[in-house]
Amino acid sequence: MSRTKRYIALALTLVLALALAACSFSVDRTPEETPQADPLRDFAATSENEQCSFAMTKPVENETNYEVGVRLENRSDAQMSFIVDAGGYNGFSLLNGDFGTFETVEPGQTRETSFTIDKGMLALCGVKQIDTMDVSVRAYLDTGENVLDGELTLRLNENAQEPAPLALAHEAVLIDENGVRITIGNPTLDADAPYVMLCCENSTDAELALTTENFRYNGGACTDYNSFLLPAGRTGYAQIRLNTDTLEQLGLAPGDLEELAFDLRLETFADGTELSRQTVTYSVQ
Repeated sequence: MSRTKRYIALALTLVLALALAACSFSVDRTPEETPQADPLRDFAATSENEQCSFAMTKPVENETNYEVGVRLENRSDAQMSFIVDAGGYNGFSLLNGDFGTFETVEPGQTRETSFTIDKGMLALCGVKQIDTMDVSVRAYLDTGENVLDGELTLRLNENAQEPAPLALAHEAVLIDENGVRITIGNPTLDADAPYVMLCCENSTDAELALTTENFRYNGGACTDYNSFLLPAGRTGYAQIRLNTDTLEQLGLAPGDLEELAFDLRLETFADGTELSRQTVTYSVQ
């Protein structure tokens, strides 16, 4: 009888062990959630040294813009500032707006952020799709010491053909001297946002600062002011928006504009040496 009881006890123990094993097995097989891939964390270009690192994703296209993810790492023991300038597309530079970001990162910290590229501005400059993107990145400590100064080119279409310069309608030459050629054209006299375009070819090996100021609309003066940085050895495009408030004060509709005049000043960016200063006049119609 006692032997029978032992057999029963062993059987019950075996059943209990199998039950526990089954429970353990079912817990292990519980499916885990798979995190969705984030395209803004697929870094495509990097630059680094002992003190810092920079990483950038490919542009992700949205309805009105492109978004670019950026990761900035401060490996030093001092506060660090990063300047990311993404103004070069398909071999040309967009001189309007801030295509990039400025960030401050604490010692030993990493920051992830992003910036956007306006598709409308790209279209104005003849860029229908981004084949290449040129980015300059600078990093400096709060002491003023420069710890990173580099340029990256992100190639998105290896089969892209050599880009053709944007053809400006109703084009006129403003400057053509000392390795710099600036033309104006594409007058668009839309009632809400009238503008003209500048094409700036800088064949020199220096960054140049271009200033346009003291605008006159059909002879009527205003205080409009624009400033653009012309990268060395590149061609860039700039949109000059015409002041609709000033036009209204002068009793002009955008379609009434016949002559646009302004002062143009060209200087070296590094030390402010003046290269050219002149008043230019452009017949809009």
